[in-house]
Amino acid sequence: MKETVIGVGIARACRALMRSVSDMTSSATRITEPFDTAAADGRSASDRIDAARVALQYRLGRLAYLAAPIYAGLLLYLLWRPAWEAALVAWFGVLMLVTLCRMGVHWAYNRRAKNDPWPVWERRYVIGTFAAGAVWAAAPVLFFAVEEPVLQLAVIFIVGGSVVLATGVHAPSTAALYAYILLPLTTLSVQLALQPGGPYTTLAIALALLGVVLVRVQRDVRHAIVNALRLRNENAMLLRRAEASEAWLRDAIESIPDGVAVFDENDQLLACNDAYATLYGGGRAREALLQRPYREFASAAFDAELQATEFAGGREAWIAARLAERQRADGELVQMRARDGRWLQRREMRSKRGGWLSLFTDVSALKGAHERYVALLAEADAVLDTLPVGVAFVENGRITRCNRRLESMLGHAPGTLRDRTTRVWYGSDAEWEERWRSVEAQLAAGGVVESELELARGDGSRLGCHLLGRLLDPGALHGAAILTFTDVDDRLAALNALRRSERTYRDLVETSNDLIWSVDLEGRWTYLNAAAVRQIYGCDPGDLLGRPFADILSPAVRERDLAVFRRLLEGEPVFNYETRHVRRDGSLVDLSFNAIA
Repeated sequence: MKETVIGVGIARACRALMRSVSDMTSSATRITEPFDTAAADGRSASDRIDAARVALQYRLGRLAYLAAPIYAGLLLYLLWRPAWEAALVAWFGVLMLVTLCRMGVHWAYNRRAKNDPWPVWERRYVIGTFAAGAVWAAAPVLFFAVEEPVLQLAVIFIVGGSVVLATGVHAPSTAALYAYILLPLTTLSVQLALQPGGPYTTLAIALALLGVVLVRVQRDVRHAIVNALRLRNENAMLLRRAEASEAWLRDAIESIPDGVAVFDENDQLLACNDAYATLYGGGRAREALLQRPYREFASAAFDAELQATEFAGGREAWIAARLAERQRADGELVQMRARDGRWLQRREMRSKRGGWLSLFTDVSALKGAHERYVALLAEADAVLDTLPVGVAFVENGRITRCNRRLESMLGHAPGTLRDRTTRVWYGSDAEWEERWRSVEAQLAAGGVVESELELARGDGSRLGCHLLGRLLDPGALHGAAILTFTDVDDRLAALNALRRSERTYRDLVETSNDLIWSVDLEGRWTYLNAAAVRQIYGCDPGDLLGRPFADILSPAVRERDLAVFRRLLEGEPVFNYETRHVRRDGSLVDLSFNAIA
């Protein structure tokens, strides 16, 4: 009967070994938590792998806690006899106590693994395996029945089975395996070697060789586990980087004030920000728009934008035109107006992966500024055309603008002087080289030029003129200049016209967006042009006039600016000086200015 039980026990030991190896393999693929929780804790890759290896060791250790009472109970049943009752019960009790202590360490690990480094927990586990191995090593010493070979075989197979099982259970930790199998294999081998007869000696040698084989198998399995964990660690880090990159991308898209949407090669939405979803989402939340086809957004755009006359009421025709435009996706800028009154500028571009990107920008402010600029230019042209003197704006030797009076004086048709070089004012290349280069040199030297000269008319005749010119920006020595030409015979009339021109330009200064200012010797504002003050500081000139200019200086530059002001009072001019002022609402604005005393 007991021989049958021994056979069943051996079979169960083999099956347990196979299950332990299978559990070890599957557990190695499930150990992800150490990587997930430690990927950003600053530890090295090898440290994280060892932490995962120890976690796997504790997970596999649960099999040992289950197998220990089963194997011990089997041995207790097979060896039970009156002479060994007390010893068997004591041995079984010690084994159960050691197992419970190991389970307590396991319980503590599950709750405090993050508090202590992994070597501490591996050391605690190794101590537990050594204690369990010592208890199993006592069985061959206490219960090796010399007169009953069958019971000897039972002890050999059960103790040896626990050693074989340990090869799989303790594969992640070489120290744990050595701590467990060293004493049981040693006591078994010694007991067999002490028995008379050649077969016992052969069995002792076989057990020693089994230990060598088990160590070799464990080394190979541990190497495979470490490689699997290393691969898992690399995958976890790559996944974390990908998630971080995706989070940065989402944050970047959401941070863009313009509307942004990314579509895949099948015209389905991959990502968009709230600005795009608000305008083209048809009232749906951004998350509900993902994977929706572009046609739905084109349909929503019909309701969000003002349509041209030919599409009024024709939704399908408008959507078809929008889809055809999207097919081109050539990056062309298209302006349209939303029903809420905003001016938008849209462009659609293909991506290298076959999808495409849709962007729109609110250009309402720019549109308004452009319209005001065009109106201002028209007003300025009207003012220039009323002047009795010829006026030209010149940059890099080319006439960028001029008034009708200059064209009339020189006998040219309206608009024919613009964008031509100043060569048109001279009779020959040699004269142009000599006289115009002299004008440029005077402008560059002093910023102002005044002289009497003759200009060539369109019909070849000559016109005597008084030239007065200056650089628009004295700090830009090769920048744009304004030139006025007066008939010598009309000098008095020209003087009156210039006075009116000064008033006109004062009006232009008042409406200019560039800040023009003056302060007294005490540093108090005495003049500020209104348009620039409202735009830059968000207040009226009256709020600043009479106040020290130091009141609006940023604390970071206050001392530096006051030092520059003192040098300015000493006669040192300032060009292109950069500073930082505080607006009325407390925000900062960076400025660059020129100043002379």
